[in-house]
Amino acid sequence: MVLALLLLLLGPAAGPRTIEWRTDYLAIALDDRGRITRLERTADRANLVPAGSDAALIQLRIDGVFVKPTRAEVVDGRVRLVFPNGMMALVMTEEKGTHLRFELGSLSHADGSDASEDVDLVAWGPFETVLGETVGETV
Repeated sequence: MVLALLLLLLGPAAGPRTIEWRTDYLAIALDDRGRITRLERTADRANLVPAGSDAALIQLRIDGVFVKPTRAEVVDGRVRLVFPNGMMALVMTEEKGTHLRFELGSLSHADGSDASEDVDLVAWGPFETVLGETVGETV
């Protein structure tokens, strides 16, 4: 009993989880709150996300107000984003050699009922970058 408790206390801490995708040219990381933390060029390993960025993978506009997710987790190979009001977005992803494919699979309430009628708009990003005048500061 004491040994089990000691192992539990000294074992690896359950810290924030990162969800990652990779192509031939770019690696993308999403933190456990659904924020893009890394857009990394594979050629030089440069992270294009500026420090302090709070860019969510998606935002929901509900009654004219944009809401960002508070939690991101992988469930059955899909990314589930949970919002403060209990709504959930299920995002399907597919890694290709040259690109990533993201698709919104569903919007639901905490009880599992369809929430698509309660959302005005789903916005992908915007994602701040450090690209400056090369392409733009927001993608």
